[in-house]
Amino acid sequence: MTKEERIEKLIESLRGTCDSMTTKAEDLDLDDLDEAVTGAVDEAIFCCASCGWWCEQDEEASEEYDLDEWTCRDCASLE
Repeated sequence: MTKEERIEKLIESLRGTCDSMTTKAEDLDLDDLDEAVTGAVDEAIFCCASCGWWCEQDEEASEEYDLDEWTCRDCASLE
């Protein structure tokens, strides 16, 4: 499996969970601090600072609610 395929598998395994990126990356023989990994993950999903769930980027609402950290729309509306 190529690095790109492993990164895509990482993204898919995190999406909709509250799993640890570090653990999932290690399972796929990836470095969770590698810029290629973090960049690809950040383009697709983010970990909500409030609930800890990995959400789609279009659910990110921190700017709209004037929050300092990436926050999902559900959590941001409760802030």
